[in-house]
Amino acid sequence: TTGDKQQKIDLLAHDFFVKALDNTQEVCAVISEEADSLVPLTHSQAPYVVAMDPLDGSGNVAINGPIGTLFSIYPRRTAPEVPLQEADVLMTGNQQ
Repeated sequence: TTGDKQQKIDLLAHDFFVKALDNTQEVCAVISEEADSLVPLTHSQAPYVVAMDPLDGSGNVAINGPIGTLFSIYPRRTAPEVPLQEADVLMTGNQQ
């Protein structure tokens, strides 16, 4: 955790992105700053994992400051028929 106060707009952005990524049928799980743990998606055998901060800078909304979405997309490391494992979601930056 970063200590940022979670706002309603953060959760709305999180829900929006999780639903949109699930609809692609290409993402098996999401790691989000707004979730306490890994968010498994419907298509557990999909080839990609997404790590994200759905709405970075949400505290700037009130002052019309900059906001954005930070994300990383990478292939899962285990075979699709194997249940998602920690190695699929935890890796160093140069492995992304």
